[in-house]
Amino acid sequence: HCIECLRQQEPLNITLKKDINAEEKISRFRNHKWYQDYTTQFEVTPEEWEIIFRGIRSAGPMEEVKL
Repeated sequence: HCIECLRQQEPLNITLKKDINAEEKISRFRNHKWYQDYTTQFEVTPEEWEIIFRGIRSAGPMEEVKL
């Protein structure tokens, strides 16, 4: 979904839980098979990845729902 928004020039709305480290999240994703799959299947460029990763780095906190 982030890739579609990025390509349609829509702002990326990325949130992370408070205890999630953005750099760790990015590092894990780069080592995951999805990173290569998305890069190949959707032809995501390094520049597009960097825009997404900047969005993750500046992500707002996710609202946690108390049950």
